[in-house]
Amino acid sequence: MASHPAYNLIKGGENSKVWMAQAKTSRKQITSRTDLTEGAEDYIQILDISGGGLQGGSIRVVNVYERTPKRGEPRIAQQADWGAIMVALKVVVAGDMNAHSLMWNGRCAKRYNDQFCERLIEDHGLTIHNSEQTTRGAANAICHSIIDLILSGGNVDLRWSIADEDQDTMSDHEILVCRLPR
Repeated sequence: MASHPAYNLIKGGENSKVWMAQAKTSRKQITSRTDLTEGAEDYIQILDISGGGLQGGSIRVVNVYERTPKRGEPRIAQQADWGAIMVALKVVVAGDMNAHSLMWNGRCAKRYNDQFCERLIEDHGLTIHNSEQTTRGAANAICHSIIDLILSGGNVDLRWSIADEDQDTMSDHEILVCRLPR
């Protein structure tokens, strides 16, 4: 099991592909919303965060890993009840969407799996926080890849960055760091 001396790692389900970390010094209360992950348990993690000086009540954080399925298989994270998930007044949706679109990547050469994410952004008035920085830098990458997205709704004052720490995560994806407002 992974660990970090400054963070508590919060794992989704038993075989979860998604994890979040909370600074050990944080006073925010976290409630896992497994009732909203049915059908996508290991590929989506939903946490309602409150307290600890958080401005404006609570924020729902949705961590997503949308794996590329085999031909004919559904995209698992998309099976969750997104209508119920998005009712929160303030929401952050972040993760590996495995989608390519001009909407968040001006250098996108070939659109792929973009319809779900584009519709989610448009239907819920989400802000795209990504810059032109690549979020996946595989040695064999043939395009400028921004498939890890940071989205928010409800006027969330979100600060995010790509971690500059050299940590071996055994992934070709960058570590995205989001700091919620105090």
